[in-house]
Amino acid sequence: MEIIDWSRIKYRIDGIPPTVAVIDRFPDLSAHRSQFMGYPIEIDGLPEGYDPCDFVLRYLILTDAPGTPADNIPDPAEKKAWALKQLGVKSVSTGMLGVATHKSPMFRIRRVLFLRLQYNEFYRVLKQLEAELVALEESEIPSDEREAKSRQDRMKGLMNNIVEVKNQLFRGDTSKLIEETLMALVVNENLGLRPEEIAAQLAKGIDPLAEVSILADPELDNL
Repeated sequence: MEIIDWSRIKYRIDGIPPTVAVIDRFPDLSAHRSQFMGYPIEIDGLPEGYDPCDFVLRYLILTDAPGTPADNIPDPAEKKAWALKQLGVKSVSTGMLGVATHKSPMFRIRRVLFLRLQYNEFYRVLKQLEAELVALEESEIPSDEREAKSRQDRMKGLMNNIVEVKNQLFRGDTSKLIEETLMALVVNENLGLRPEEIAAQLAKGIDPLAEVSILADPELDNL
């Protein structure tokens, strides 16, 4: 029998039955209810008794919450399999695969919102870096060759720093899709759209993160 040390995890969800929404047990999560429970997600093959939104939140707690036992599992695929096993998943359905591989957009949004909440110090740095990059992009390209080179070097440095902070946020479990969703959230928030407003739009069937990316600027392709 597997012995699991739950003592360090931020949210003790072991022992909470599927019929009880875990968000109601933790005030800091329930304060952001709309971000995790306010818009639908469809997952086939759910173990009996689970609400899909609650299931995904439990999964995120097991894979991404501070102090999770999954931190001792270096391989992302094994970490995901471990989390699904804890939730009673006996076989990985197509819907479960959409969660585990970031192919479900509604899962990707929930994960970046969860990471934003749990690792806000990294997220704040990411927002600042993105804002600096946008300001630099919008600045006039200097006619002086040395100044232009300095501007280009600064943009490269900001992009490298963004990559580094993203790696710290994702902690090894990343993909192009989830990174695009994260940066879309950052861009929207820097433009003044709060996560609660994003959740409200998602509840209406509108995905404000679908087409936003800081990598859309063709100037960056030449760096």
